[in-house]
Amino acid sequence: MPKASETALDLIESLCSWDPSNRPSAAEALRNPLITKARNVLAPPPGFTRAGNVLAPPPGFTESHLYSP
Repeated sequence: MPKASETALDLIESLCSWDPSNRPSAAEALRNPLITKARNVLAPPPGFTRAGNVLAPPPGFTESHLYSP
């Protein structure tokens, strides 16, 4: 991964460890700087609304929007 940051490579390497005792827990992985700098994955995408655990797309949104370049 020539364009990956050192932080990203460190996280990937730790998550892929064959020895489970060397792998971070989910909570530890989520505290990694790479993840904490990422956008809030619990927030709905722009235009979407949240109703409980369900995301509602904006009016006029179709599945084809997911595959548009």
